Amino acid sequence: MRTSRVIAFVLVVLPVAAYARGMGVCGRSGKQAAGTTCANCHVAAGNAPTVSITGPDSVAPNSMTTYTFRVMNAAAPNTRAGMNAAVGPDGVGRLLPGTGLTQTAVLGTCGQQEVTHSTPQNFNMGAAQWTFTLVAPANAATLTLYACGNATNGSATTAGDNTIYTSKTITITTPTWT
Repeated sequence: MRTSRVIAFVLVVLPVAAYARGMGVCGRSGKQAAGTTCANCHVAAGNAPTVSITGPDSVAPNSMTTYTFRVMNAAAPNTRAGMNAAVGPDGVGRLLPGTGLTQTAVLGTCGQQEVTHSTPQNFNMGAAQWTFTLVAPANAATLTLYACGNATNGSATTAGDNTIYTSKTITITTPTWT
């Protein structure tokens, strides 16, 4: 009798716990490959959110600049949001996590070029947002910030959620003096 309860627990409870993640997943920002976003897990069935990345389009070499990623969704049943962001190309620039973000996720370490939510955020007046810092490279370059956000219904499954992806081009420029 006890063995059958243990087997039932392993077959029923553990897969659900592994499936429902509160912490974000690395590699879902859209940087890695076309279509590799939050939508790989979160089934597009809820209300579609809108997303934005705000911050300067041009920064100086070696600068540290704050960017904000925002998920907007005013309609029920979606009550929570998550995100994953990355900078590319590989090896150029890095991201520092702000409050509510981490570089360690369920599926391993994101690395210095990626951040993900440490826990989902509740929508506040129809929006959830995170800030992170871009550390610019030492030389002139063109970078891309990639980010995917999701609006979830808080059911601890991926059903009934929806996601959207965006990107922003950042130019690293050396100031000219006149």
